[in-house]
Amino acid sequence: MKVFPFLFSTVAGLLFIGGLQQAHAQQGQRGEVQNQEFVIRKDRVLTLPKQNRPFAPVPVLPTPKSEAQFTYTVTPFYLATRPESIEVEPSVRNFPRKQKELYPGFVRAGFGNFISPLLEARYNLWEEQDFAVGGYLKHQGFYRGPVDGANSAEHLTEMGADARWFTDYFTFHGNLRYRRDEFRFYGFDPENEVLQLLNFTPDVNVLQEVGLSGKIQPIDQDAALQYVASFDVRNLTDGFRATESAASFTTNVHYRFENGFGIGFNSFLETTAPRM
Repeated sequence: MKVFPFLFSTVAGLLFIGGLQQAHAQQGQRGEVQNQEFVIRKDRVLTLPKQNRPFAPVPVLPTPKSEAQFTYTVTPFYLATRPESIEVEPSVRNFPRKQKELYPGFVRAGFGNFISPLLEARYNLWEEQDFAVGGYLKHQGFYRGPVDGANSAEHLTEMGADARWFTDYFTFHGNLRYRRDEFRFYGFDPENEVLQLLNFTPDVNVLQEVGLSGKIQPIDQDAALQYVASFDVRNLTDGFRATESAASFTTNVHYRFENGFGIGFNSFLETTAPRM
């Protein structure tokens, strides 16, 4: 009766010892570093496929050439038919064009302190294609000056006419003008010997100028030969018996060659003749 407990305890002990050995073997395999083999090659170069940059041009690939020869047989067919007539008609499109309304003249008027009226007017005639004519007038006066009222007043008046004539080769521009400036002085030197000899008080001085000018230049501004010739003559008088006459002449000539070089000539002449 005591044999079975002995056998059972013996088998249980053997199983327990075997389980410990298996668990120890599993723990050793899990934490143990296994032997590995590594091959290191120092002369090996790692390369990547070449890729073009975004701004680099794409290389031109060679055009494939075919060595095959093709032979075609052409058979003419003569037909007595008339070609179809096609009438070409341009396409009509109406684009909106903004045309600014222009006026032949204007008038401007104003009034300010020191009793200073302003009047300016201009009128042009441009209906003709070969010439244009215009006239203008401007007056601005300060009837009461900043010192002693009317004794420091001044008046500025200017009027004139413009004309322009167009031809197939050149254009001519002319101007005729008149200007009158009046100044009143609120003080003078009573001990001036010259004023005592003349026996008058220089409280007013009136400057008057009459002038005429003209200019001629070519119509084609892209031509090889370019020239501008102008003149201006004027006569100036004042209230102190002084007179001055002046004249000026200007010439500019320029020629441009096909290779980009050019040659030019400029001249200016002015003469003045004052008189008392």
